[in-house]
Amino acid sequence: MSQQESSDIKPSLPAVAWDNYERVLKSVAEGEAVKLANWQSGFLESLNFLRKKGDQWELSELGRKYYEEKYISSSQTGTTAALKEALLGFPPAEAIVQLLHGVSKPTPANALSILKSRGYWRAENKQTFLVHFLLVMNKAGLLVYSKKVGSLRILHNPNVESEVPQNIFIEPTTPYSNLIWLKRVLASAEGFIYWIDKHFTKEALELLWEIADANKIKEIKILSLGLEAHLTSTARKEYLRLKTELKAKGIELTWYVIDSKLIRDTHDRWILSKKEGFNLPDTNTILSGSRSEISSTSNFEKMVPVFQAYIPQATEVV
Repeated sequence: MSQQESSDIKPSLPAVAWDNYERVLKSVAEGEAVKLANWQSGFLESLNFLRKKGDQWELSELGRKYYEEKYISSSQTGTTAALKEALLGFPPAEAIVQLLHGVSKPTPANALSILKSRGYWRAENKQTFLVHFLLVMNKAGLLVYSKKVGSLRILHNPNVESEVPQNIFIEPTTPYSNLIWLKRVLASAEGFIYWIDKHFTKEALELLWEIADANKIKEIKILSLGLEAHLTSTARKEYLRLKTELKAKGIELTWYVIDSKLIRDTHDRWILSKKEGFNLPDTNTILSGSRSEISSTSNFEKMVPVFQAYIPQATEVV
C-alpha cells in the first residue's frame, strides 16, 4: 500500500527538527524505545520509516536502510538517498515538488498553500512544522530552503523520473502536465490495461493510441456505462477505427458498456495492469484540470478479478 493510500488519514508533518527523529530511529532499532509519543511516531510512520507490530514499534525496511546507512556505514550519501526515497513516496513532499518545480521564485507560503489546499495541513499544526518539513526536504536534496531569507528553490525534477510517482496531483494550472502524467501511467502498464471509468470518453482513445506498444501489452479492455452523451456516433466510429489499427499491431482493444445497476458496488475509477494499478478521477476531470489525484495502489490485484467478473455482464460497443 502506498504510504497514504487512505485519503481519510492526513499524513503527519514533523513537529521538531530531523535529528530528533534520527534519535528515535536509533532507539527503536537498538531496542531502547518502549513507548513513543505521537510526535515521535507520527511523522516517521507517515514517512514509512516506522511500523507497528502488536504494541511495539519497529523499523520498516526503508527505516532500517536509513538506520544502517546513518549509524553503521556512516554514509552521508546513503542516508540522503534513503531519506529522498522516503520523501518521494510521501504525498505532501510529492505535492510540493510536482507543483512548484519550474515555478519562478517559489516561497514557503506557496508550499503552505499546497499543503492546506491538498488537505495535508492539520488545524493543530504550528508554523514551525512547515519550517521543519522544508528543512527535511532540504536535507534530502529535493529543494534548497533558507530559513533566514525565506527563499525556496526546487531541485528535484519529477518530470524526468523513470518511474511514475505514487501520487500525481492534477491542477488547473498544469493542463499539459496533467495529460502527460496520464499518458505515463498508461505507458507504464505491462501485459494488459483494464480501465474502469463509468464516464469514459472518446478523448481517452487518443491516449491509448499514443502509448500502445505490442511489446508490452496484448490487450486493452475498457469498462464504462452506456451513456448516450459519451457513446456518440463519432465515439463509436473512432473506437472501431482504433480497434482495427491496434489489432494489426497485435493488441486486442475492447470497449465494454455495462448497466449501472450491475456495477453499483464499484465507485472509483481504476487503471489496472499485470504489475501495478492506479486509482484516478474520470477522464473529463483530468482533461479539464479539476483538482484531483492519481494514486498508485497495492490493491490492484484485488480489483483485477472484480473487473474480469463484470465483463460477462457487459456488452461491447459497436
